[in-house]
Amino acid sequence: MIRLLLVAFLAACPLHRPEGVREQAAEVRHLSEAADAYWQAIRWRSFPDAARYVEDGEPRIEFLRRWSVDPPRQVVDAVVVHVSLGDPLPPDRAPVLREGTVLVRVEGHGPQSPVMGVELVEQAWQLGPEGWRVAPGDLGHTTIRTGEDPR
Repeated sequence: MIRLLLVAFLAACPLHRPEGVREQAAEVRHLSEAADAYWQAIRWRSFPDAARYVEDGEPRIEFLRRWSVDPPRQVVDAVVVHVSLGDPLPPDRAPVLREGTVLVRVEGHGPQSPVMGVELVEQAWQLGPEGWRVAPGDLGHTTIRTGEDPR
């Protein structure tokens, strides 16, 4: 019985996990933190801060124009509810090192509607040399469910 408890303890201890598992957990945490910072910046209308998570150049300029001039929604709350990672990418996909997907529960309303709603948003992200960024072409965010609060 004691041996079984010792084995269970060692299996649960982070120091005894294989290196790949620790790295995967760290990447999930980094992506979750980046996505949370991005959505909190959107929530507080700090679009230059959110733009740090958008690819430099034309995509960032388009993001700032879109959100600063004519935001597609007013976000009053955003919570990252799930993060998933793809496998590390082969060298021929450089500078993208890895891809991930984030599900975010977004509460807010559209620019022409005062009615509050809740959306479950799926958003693609990519890991590059500068860290995690919203995947090009996914700045519009893919809404996968709208309606009542799913909490």
